[in-house]
Amino acid sequence: MENDDEEGGFFDKENLENPLYEKHLFSLSPAVDEVRHAIGVGETAGATAKLVGKTVANTAVIAAKLGWITLKGVAATAEKLAAEAAKAAK
Repeated sequence: MENDDEEGGFFDKENLENPLYEKHLFSLSPAVDEVRHAIGVGETAGATAKLVGKTVANTAVIAAKLGWITLKGVAATAEKLAAEAAKAAK
């Protein structure tokens, strides 16, 4: 198999520069501070729920982005394998 760092591969320059693009992720620092500074059970539970929700949302966004990057890599690899199979069949 050829190198994955070729154009269109999983480790393509486009993917390595900023594969997860942090603009779409929640910042967890303010939520952690809210949990730290919460007073009482109700406030602590609410702040903790917010932190967990943001963490789950970030995890889903990262999983979706990594899945997309992987699918792009699979498509490129499938095209290369099809081309090699066509060459070999001739």
